[in-house]
Amino acid sequence: MKDYETQKKNLEVFTTFLEFYSIQYTLVDEKLDTGQKYPVLKFVYRIEGMDYDVKLVAFFDWATARCYLFDTKTVNEKMACTIFQKCLELNYLLPNTTFSMYNRKIFSEVDMELTASPKEFEFEMNGLTYGIEDFTKFLKSQNLKTVGRPIS
Repeated sequence: MKDYETQKKNLEVFTTFLEFYSIQYTLVDEKLDTGQKYPVLKFVYRIEGMDYDVKLVAFFDWATARCYLFDTKTVNEKMACTIFQKCLELNYLLPNTTFSMYNRKIFSEVDMELTASPKEFEFEMNGLTYGIEDFTKFLKSQNLKTVGRPIS
């Protein structure tokens, strides 16, 4: 992993993109399990009447934008398997959108090179939006709720 200052500098180009699209963001520090801190750009996507928290980080030569959507610990094993299957289907169907899991929590995410152009950034972030939209529609069809917050 690159040092903290390099990671922070690598995020600067993405702050310009976020500002261009009028997306408000906050630069915060988070810690790895090892205690090492790293910079994170946090912002909110509003989709279908809900707010979803997005984190953008820059590790190595890549930036990753990730959005936490659902905790499978809240459902039985059969439903969890159905959810995992849907994530794999969406990984296949949606270009530039990846679903991942950590501690049984489902995330939609996209990766881009640190040298991404504004057009590439827009393309990748649209993929994140499509992932959130399609996954939340699926959850609604199953009478399940995302971790998104209603817009107040």
